[in-house]
Amino acid sequence: MRLLAALFILLILTPASALTLDVSGGCVDKPVEVVTDKEATIVFRMNSGTPVFAEVSPSNPAYFKPRVPGELVVIAMAGDEQVTKTLQVTTCSSGSSGGGGTTSKQYLPYGTFEVLGKEVEWRTAYGALKKASEIMGFSITPELTDWGIFVKCVRDLCKGDIGETSGWMYWVNYPNEPLPGVAATEKRVYPGDRIVWYFSRSMSDTPDSSPFKIYIDIGDSYEITVSIIWPSKIPPVADFTFSPANPVAGEEVVFNASKSVDDGQITDYIWNFGDGKSGRGVSVTHIYSEPGTYEVSLTVFDNDALSDTITKAVNVSEPGIHLNLTGQVITIQPGKTKVIPSEQLMTNLSITGLTFESEKPVQVVIAESHIPPGVVYGTFYRWFEITANDSLKATIDFRVPKDVAEGREVVLMKYNGSWFELPTEKTGKDENYLYYSAETESLSVIAITIKWDSFPLNVTDARIQKALDWLRTIQNDDGGFANPGENSSISATAWAIMAIVAAGQDPHEWVKNGKSPIDFVRERLKDEMGTMGAEDYARTILALVYANENPRNFAGVDLVGKLKSYMKENGQIGDFTYKTIWGIIALASVGENTTASAEWLKAQQDVDGGFAWSAGEESDFDDTAAAIEALIAAEEPRDSDVIKKALDYLKTGQNDDGGMRYFGSSASNAASDAWTIQALVAAGVNPMEWAKNNTSVVEHLLSLQTEDGYFKYTKYQTSNPGFMTVSAIIALLGKPHPIKVNASVATAPAITATTTTTATASTTTTTTTATTTTTAAAERKSTPGFSSAAAIAALALTAALLRRKT
Repeated sequence: MRLLAALFILLILTPASALTLDVSGGCVDKPVEVVTDKEATIVFRMNSGTPVFAEVSPSNPAYFKPRVPGELVVIAMAGDEQVTKTLQVTTCSSGSSGGGGTTSKQYLPYGTFEVLGKEVEWRTAYGALKKASEIMGFSITPELTDWGIFVKCVRDLCKGDIGETSGWMYWVNYPNEPLPGVAATEKRVYPGDRIVWYFSRSMSDTPDSSPFKIYIDIGDSYEITVSIIWPSKIPPVADFTFSPANPVAGEEVVFNASKSVDDGQITDYIWNFGDGKSGRGVSVTHIYSEPGTYEVSLTVFDNDALSDTITKAVNVSEPGIHLNLTGQVITIQPGKTKVIPSEQLMTNLSITGLTFESEKPVQVVIAESHIPPGVVYGTFYRWFEITANDSLKATIDFRVPKDVAEGREVVLMKYNGSWFELPTEKTGKDENYLYYSAETESLSVIAITIKWDSFPLNVTDARIQKALDWLRTIQNDDGGFANPGENSSISATAWAIMAIVAAGQDPHEWVKNGKSPIDFVRERLKDEMGTMGAEDYARTILALVYANENPRNFAGVDLVGKLKSYMKENGQIGDFTYKTIWGIIALASVGENTTASAEWLKAQQDVDGGFAWSAGEESDFDDTAAAIEALIAAEEPRDSDVIKKALDYLKTGQNDDGGMRYFGSSASNAASDAWTIQALVAAGVNPMEWAKNNTSVVEHLLSLQTEDGYFKYTKYQTSNPGFMTVSAIIALLGKPHPIKVNASVATAPAITATTTTTATASTTTTTTTATTTTTAAAERKSTPGFSSAAAIAALALTAALLRRKT
């Protein structure tokens, strides 16, 4: 026994490595199966008892049958490599019932059952939970929302009990498959599937980190096996923030532990900074001497010796190069040419020579500059501003490293309200650089630009035409749009209008049964206003602006005034962050001043650089991408710190397949791909270079297009194809919002006639003047339409999150 104990100690002290260990099972009196990718020695230890040894190979699994519930430690050793996994063993039920020695199994039946007036198939993730509750005798409380049926409570543990965003979620075949992208009532399950329902305390929780979980295994004939892990005490929740969000080497980083659900009961905070150093305490500081990515973990212990650990990545960069042009003043005498030699220029701007010509005394100033707004299908390599107190001609000579410019088209661009190219000539090269020259007769912000050669797609591209052809098939006879088999709505129709305009077509000419989508919106607007919220007004405004209609007087409604009625004194629009995002984009499209709203939105940026659907919630990638578009639309410089930090956070949402996820460990999906592509274009980043494992986000989005032309939500699931397709069209054509800006609408007359409207909240009829700005008494829920809400509806946790969608 002493020898075995000593061997066990040596095993657990051996450093972990890349040896693969897969463990399945977890029920008393049922075999636990162990598989490795090479021959190895396996050690089983149940509840810290006597170790049991076995040999294993890829073709010969090892088995261990636990006789009691508890903790099973499984260690695999092959040479110098070792992997350890811990399995919670519970008393499971196979659905047996009856007596007198007769046993009959419980099965997941074929057919449907009713939940809150809705028919739900048994062979779904929700149906499996329903059957598990019947077998094990626990209760489930469903909740009906605009986006489907959600699980509010299991037993006495309900949504919001362990934090505002806590709630029940499900995952099928974790971790081998991604988090499902559909509602549990829509997710079909099959023989061999394992469904885990788990209580998530935050968007970052997984089945591994959740303390409460229900495992449901589906047998070959749909027989059900259920096991439950339900601790008697709620363990603490480890979480932390750090500042700055994007530190540089040598900079002090402050780490702050977040409060636990058992606030005040935490007895210890243990930090591991990922560089071999550790610390203790609620708030600690640390300095990284070298750039790189570090996995920082925090472990917390409460006074019951329960613990929780969370790990986050900290990206430490090299100290940046600060442009040190603080305003050189160059005076040019009448009729003279002034040549600025290269030794007087700032080489980090890549300018090798400046020549100015003027017939008058002119003072010229060269200075740093932010990048003005405007879509450019190229990457700005260097930028600067040249200003003068009078007109003059200038020749700008510059260079770009070979590894950046070789084989690419390099041009000098100038900003004059919008960006345009200056005629640029390649003048030479040497071992390290390519040299160029360009002339301009006026001065402004100048940018050395590497043009993109593979993005955006052209409207004539077969994939775009295929998507547009499919979009025509879902136009209804009333001129409006909806998913196949659904009734038209203003929301879905507005999205379709946006895609049509992005493709350079006129939505007035998309006529079905004598009616266009514009006709549909005009006829239906007043009927749907009772269910429209701030974001609905915003997106309808965008569709009308893109279609060259006047949203200040459309169908007798001042939509701009309606949207502005939701604006608070601090600039916030509506009650949630995503509503402000859409409000900024819409108001920018009609020339309204969005400064206050943009400042409010910037204040909502989380320490990780991302944005959430609502103030105080965890960042997610869709809202971060949309916030980037909104801020740039509000003239936030694309090279500002807030945009850089948001882009850094957004990059962490790219999955190994090159696609983008919404949050947590969810699957790559078309909606998140599209949001990201639009944000990158707005920020001047080539989405074809936004890649992982040699697959770009653009390539991943294109991989989701079907033979019929529409886009699937994920490679696993077709959900809400209308929204996925219009989003893909807009993104692949390189059109961030707002696609069009009609500043003349800012001064266009609003409605002046007095109109009669009926208040939805009561049956009282009131007369109002349309030019009078009114304050919205309360937010209304948005109409689903072409909404990525359906794509996120699978997450039982996120009923509140779904309000951010259209």
